Amino acid sequence: MKALRLVGLILGLWLLAGTALAATAVQPLWTFRATSPEGYSVAISSDGSTVAAALDRIYLFNGKGEKLWGGFDGKTVSITGDGTVIAAGTEAGIRVLDRKGGTLWWDAEVKPVDTVSMFPDGRFVATIGGTTFSLHNNAGFLLARNSTCGATAVAIPPDGSIIAVGTSNSILGFNQSGSEKWRYETFENRKLLFAGDATYLVGASAYSVVALHPSGNLLWSYRTGSNLRDIAVSSDSRYIVAGSDDRRIYLFNRNGGLLWSRDIGDWAVCVAITGDGSLVGVGSARGLDKKVYLFSGDGDLLWTYQAGGWVNGIDFSGDGKYLAAVTDDGVVSYFSTETAPPTPAVPTVTMTSTQTGTVASPTGMETVPVSPPAGTTALTVATTTALPVQTEATKAGCAPFTTAVLGVLFAGFFLSVKGQGR
Repeated sequence: MKALRLVGLILGLWLLAGTALAATAVQPLWTFRATSPEGYSVAISSDGSTVAAALDRIYLFNGKGEKLWGGFDGKTVSITGDGTVIAAGTEAGIRVLDRKGGTLWWDAEVKPVDTVSMFPDGRFVATIGGTTFSLHNNAGFLLARNSTCGATAVAIPPDGSIIAVGTSNSILGFNQSGSEKWRYETFENRKLLFAGDATYLVGASAYSVVALHPSGNLLWSYRTGSNLRDIAVSSDSRYIVAGSDDRRIYLFNRNGGLLWSRDIGDWAVCVAITGDGSLVGVGSARGLDKKVYLFSGDGDLLWTYQAGGWVNGIDFSGDGKYLAAVTDDGVVSYFSTETAPPTPAVPTVTMTSTQTGTVASPTGMETVPVSPPAGTTALTVATTTALPVQTEATKAGCAPFTTAVLGVLFAGFFLSVKGQGR
């Protein structure tokens, strides 16, 4: 029996190590490091040509990693599909900026703004500042504003007809005039999103993923093994991905069916999914496992990237060809989603000199029927580095590793049997 236990132990360790080695490690196409170790939010345009990030301030980059502008203190950004409009939650309120950094409109009545929700067409912008939620149209006209205790999340459908607000103990539905229409009681609502077709609202609520009809009725819920951190919905509305403190990511279909889940070894604090659900991105944070993961829509791990800090935000371009991540050490990283991107012949480095710019357990699924002018900001030295994308074909290292482990396996088995015979 001791021999069998030894065999089982070594074989289990071998299989576990083999699984870990199966992923390809990649490097980003480019990175940008801010002057201060801060990183909160990132968003990409549909074609990947424009990247907005909230670091020590709000920044905008082109797809090559060149900084277009930077200014204003803030922690959250959203961008339209064409990359021409950027909504930024700042210390001075909600600012909506153009691609050149000019202020299109600004509302400073509620500040700071910590949460921003904007659909790719930019028709409506929903925000939360303190205990107050607001809804503006794309011209900056205030449509609705109301205060609710403990507001933590906000979401709007493409037509802006409902404002869903998450609080510490419920999800509330408001109409465009700011009047409450319905209430669903659930705890610790960290994130809310409407499906692109507006047929359901999904939320990361305490230990459960919940999906509600726009009328507020529960469609389905799924309880995970720990606190939900983040959720994302594919733009075709067919898939929902969730990340949890139980170290797992979960992929559901729109009806709440669990398609697969994967253990990434540490907190899954941010997630993203491509429009058709063919790729899933995950960022981890805690301990030493500060990584970006890329999975296929079938749950296969395609590649990983070892980041220097906790991964706080992640986003795909609309076409799914690019992935951006932001970490709490003040770095934005930009990736190709191909498993083995081409390696540039010569790495290039672009330096932006100092300048002054004028900028304006799972228990299973439960189913229930149913504006001042922009200021002048001094921009300090920043470095944008275009890196060669190198891959480590770690699978190639499995053969020597396998041989060594098998040798240990048989040696251990022989010695254990010999010991029993004495």
